[in-house]
Amino acid sequence: MCENLCKIWQTGTAQSTKVTVDFRLNLVKWKQENSASIPKTCIHFAFRSPGSVLKWEAIYNKQGPQALMELRRGRKPKHCRTRPQGSKSATTSTPKAVPSATKRKLIIKDTTRRLKKIDSLEEASKKELAQVIYELKAKYLLKDLIDALPIAMSTYQYWQNRFEHPDEDEEELKTVIRGLFNYYQAEYGVRRLSAQIREYYRLIGKEAPNHKRVQRLMYEMGFKVYQI
Repeated sequence: MCENLCKIWQTGTAQSTKVTVDFRLNLVKWKQENSASIPKTCIHFAFRSPGSVLKWEAIYNKQGPQALMELRRGRKPKHCRTRPQGSKSATTSTPKAVPSATKRKLIIKDTTRRLKKIDSLEEASKKELAQVIYELKAKYLLKDLIDALPIAMSTYQYWQNRFEHPDEDEEELKTVIRGLFNYYQAEYGVRRLSAQIREYYRLIGKEAPNHKRVQRLMYEMGFKVYQI
């Protein structure tokens, strides 16, 4: 029997065996009805995979014929395979690239030069930093600017959108604030300036902004803000 089994392995006689649902069922049933060993079963059916015979019989005994009929042939799908504990995930993020020390110094130097009246970058507002990046991105890579300065990419993208698509109403209000602030020679604070702005908007028939909005814009434009 062993000689016949070896002959099958060497000559490849069993290579033409086609595995179907009926083939699996018949093989397992014949093995159990004849109390045959796995090698004898392989010889009888000219089948070269003893491991498959062992697997099919185990499924047949534990889960029944239906489970054996539903068994798919082939390898387990990739998404179902377990990954070894020591292996690295394909989605593992690569270390964040940082600009070279020389480039970083140049970026900080150019930024500080544009941020007048500010002693350190930490004192600059996010809008001011975004404005500098918007101006310097023609000279440096955007990712290098973001890595070198204390601002997140999402924050910069927010302000970039504001720079490229300004709110027309807000731009108009800034013009009004600037005109009134200069007209009164910086003597009017938020309270009195807001009153003048409300009167102006009433005359032109538009809804007037509240004092908090005026205060915010005055701060963004660098005008001194007084407590209301």
